[in-house]
Amino acid sequence: MNPLDKPKKYSAWGTPGKYVYRYYLESPGRQDSIDWIIDPFAREFGVGKFSAFTLGYEPYVWSKNETVWKTSSLNEIILYELMINEFADDIDGTIDQLGYLADMGINCIELMPLSDVETRLDWGYRPIGYFGVAERFGNRKDLRQLIDAAHCEEIAVVVDSVYGHTSGLFPYYYVYNQLGWPIDRNPFMGPFAEDEYGKSTDFNYKFTRDFFLTVNNHWLDTYHII
Repeated sequence: MNPLDKPKKYSAWGTPGKYVYRYYLESPGRQDSIDWIIDPFAREFGVGKFSAFTLGYEPYVWSKNETVWKTSSLNEIILYELMINEFADDIDGTIDQLGYLADMGINCIELMPLSDVETRLDWGYRPIGYFGVAERFGNRKDLRQLIDAAHCEEIAVVVDSVYGHTSGLFPYYYVYNQLGWPIDRNPFMGPFAEDEYGKSTDFNYKFTRDFFLTVNNHWLDTYHII
């Protein structure tokens, strides 16, 4: 079967653009299916429990400045913490304010959590998707433009990443919980976080450490964080 063949005549498949998807799981030990979950390795997202990808995505071309960019030494950092949607509504608005920050002497901004979350009204502390920027802020290219523009203003960019706890809809919690497995049989999650902060991850597990190491490497390589 040709991957570009339309599954239905009326399908938009094959047209360049953004497509959302999610997984529907079945288990031999259950009569009913496990509800829809996101792809834990998705690079883009829809709203809530939707993974996404862009058909025909063209990689971002970094400016020439990026080949010579260097972060200031730690003892010279003047950091400004901001939450994109409260600072300037979106990524484009934040780009417009970079000159203002540079004029104040800011040479590093810390972006509060960018991970995909369950709802749009969330500060990002109950993530369900780690490998990309949440849809409510923008997309992969938007975030790269922000970081590139910041570096052109001599401003480094760091990100507040939430690895200690997740939403109850995070796939590696949700699936095992739906199967009725106790937390000590889950190879990713643990009993540490209080419920008000979501569901706890467990770094005693190699799987958990490897997952977040991969997340870190992805953000460093793809988005040039710092």
